[in-house]
Formats: sequence, C-alpha cells, structure tokens
Amino acid sequence: MNEQKYRGVVKKFFGNDLPGPVQHYFQRWFLRTGKSAQSDKVLSDLFDDVSDFDQPEVDADAHLARFKLKYNHRPSRKYQLFRKIYKVAMILLLPVLAGLLTYYYTLADHYQDMHQVSTRWGEQKIIHLPDGSTVWLNAGSTLIYPKKFDAKIRSIHLIGEGRFSVQKNEDLPFVVQTNDQKIEALGTIFAVKAYSNMDCTVTRLEEGLLRLSAKNSETYLLYPDQESVFDAQSGGVQIKRIDAGHLVMWYDGQLNFESESFDEITEAIARQYDIDFIYDPASNNSKVLNVKFNTKEPLEQVLDVLVGLTDFSEYRINGRKVYLK
Repeated sequence: MNEQKYRGVVKKFFGNDLPGPVQHYFQRWFLRTGKSAQSDKVLSDLFDDVSDFDQPEVDADAHLARFKLKYNHRPSRKYQLFRKIYKVAMILLLPVLAGLLTYYYTLADHYQDMHQVSTRWGEQKIIHLPDGSTVWLNAGSTLIYPKKFDAKIRSIHLIGEGRFSVQKNEDLPFVVQTNDQKIEALGTIFAVKAYSNMDCTVTRLEEGLLRLSAKNSETYLLYPDQESVFDAQSGGVQIKRIDAGHLVMWYDGQLNFESESFDEITEAIARQYDIDFIYDPASNNSKVLNVKFNTKEPLEQVLDVLVGLTDFSEYRINGRKVYLK
C-alpha cells in the first residue's frame, strides 16, 4: 500500500470515520498486530504533523524550543511532562499500529460489499443468506456476511449466538468464523455461541456433520447431538452428548438449560429480557441447574422460578435492573 493510502486510513481511523464493524476489528487487531517498516515511516511522519516532534533520535529540547516560539508562551512544567509522556507513548505505539493498517485498509475497502445485522438485548432476527441458508440471530449478537458469496467458499462472521440451517452444496463449503474458531459445514443445522465476553466457543449440532478448527488447535469433527466447548485460552476442547434440538430452542422462545451454572443462566435471561442482574457474588450458587423458561412469560414469572431454585430469597425490579437478595 502506498504512503498516501496509509495516511488516509490512519486519519480516517483517528477521526472515528470508519463503519462500526471496522472500528471493532481495528481495535481487536490493534492488540495482535505485527510490524512493518513502511508503516513505521508513514506513522512517524503523521505523528510529526500533529505533535511537533520528530523521530525518536531527534533532540526533544529543540522541538520544545520551536513549540514555545510558535505559540509565544512558555508551557508549564506539567504540560511539558505531559507532552514528553505523550511523545514516548506514541513512539511505542508506532510499530504496534503499523501492521494493522494493511489489514484495515483492505477491510474498509471491501466493507461496502458486506452486510452487517445486529440485535439488541431482548431482540432476535431471522436472516436469509444469499445461498438460501437461514440464520436465527440471538439477542446481543452481530452477523457479518457478503452480499454475494464467491465461487470457492461461503464464509460469514459471528459475534454472539446464532442458529444455522445451511443450504447443502458439497462444492461450496459453508464456514462460520468466530473470534477464536472456524466451523465448517456442507449442509447441516447447528448453533454457535461466541459472545465477546466469553472465553470459549460453544457449538451444538442438530443435523449433519461439522468440522471445527482453530489456531494452534487440532481439527476435529462434531456429530449430531454433540456439543463442543472450545477454550480459547488453553486451546482445549470438551465434547459431550446432548439433546441439541432441546437446548437450542431459544429461537422459538424457550430457554432450556442442562447442568448450567447460575451465571450462564442469568446471562441468557438478561439478554432475552434486556435486563441486568445485580447480586452479591458471594451469595452466588455454585451448583449447576437444570431448568427451562418460556420467554413469552412475564419476567416476574421467570424470576419466581429462578429464585425458587437458588439460595436467593427475593428479587426487586427497578427499571432494567433486577436485584437478587
């Protein structure tokens, strides 16, 4: 990428002018990027434009003198210290920012060919993909997919939770990308849960066959009525038998839990009813629960059942907040 394009991308980012998903990936890539000598130079030049400082090896005192002459006043010692700290911080960030520019220029350039569908808490959506496949997108989730699939692969990106009914095409693999895992299907029905606040990706297969893989992890197959829990930190995988159809009924208004923790259950209820639970962590139940709810029921009815199964004695609703005691 030439220098002019690099400058355009950086200015666009710092002007907060990129689409929401691009900003999201920019921030994620910011922590994982590599190093590019070309990018270093461009970013250093851009830094000069806005900071009055030159390359790290140049005498900062000379720049400070120019700064004082330019504005015809003497900055306070506190301001000088702030400027020096700012300079050091920006210099340290130059190699970090460098590697992600190429990635983000490409993403921004092709963003116009992509669809993004998001759901708020308390909301679900049905999306029909270009190949005829169907996605049920759960609350608090985002799906990014192309307006038209290419001739080699049907690839989409999920943040959150979705259920997929894939149109069979043996010549065109269907791939769901999450932040940590790739899930491939030729024709099948399955669900994936990969919210950004989770340390794992949960995949449940109802019909067909899935091939799952991740960086630094072995590829493995998932069969009907199996659940895979992939730990992004350790790279470990746990697979167990389940009644997948029963546990993936959230798209039809049912929340069914088998051997789930209290935190997992309250998180699911919170997303469906657009609420926040407030309680003392020390009072949290450590046992796992088997329970089911119908999201068409009033919230109070759901809370009555939840409190009855735990050590909490009561609840109080205040706006969007639910207090458990």
